[in-house]
Amino acid sequence: MFKFKYVDVKNGVVVGLQESQKEILSKELILVGELPVLGSTYDEVLKTFTVPVVEVELIREITLAAFRTRFTFAEKIAIESSTDAGIRVLEKDLAARSMIRLNLKQLKDGLNYYVSKGLLAAGRVSKLLQDGTTDEVQ
Repeated sequence: MFKFKYVDVKNGVVVGLQESQKEILSKELILVGELPVLGSTYDEVLKTFTVPVVEVELIREITLAAFRTRFTFAEKIAIESSTDAGIRVLEKDLAARSMIRLNLKQLKDGLNYYVSKGLLAAGRVSKLLQDGTTDEVQ
């Protein structure tokens, strides 16, 4: 465990962190009790660090292949085995797309139709429509 912890701040932003067993005499470094996150802002008056807020863009469009992997094998068999005309239309509509927009009202309505026909459990709709991952957009 290091005895001394230092932060290098440039223009109010933490750009470097350093730990040492011995005291470092430098006007460039600020002695701290706990190391902040790189990129944090430093308020010289209050002597406080603020962690930057990282905005993450939600993924609401995924590939058809990724969407299909969200279904269990049993669900896929039930859907494929259905002779219901509505199910067939929904499957053709999905197959006509390369990307699936998870916000699309028609998609949610279609999944709820699967539920009404006993092909999906009601709780599955929200799971199938959850935000995508970066792996699901390629």
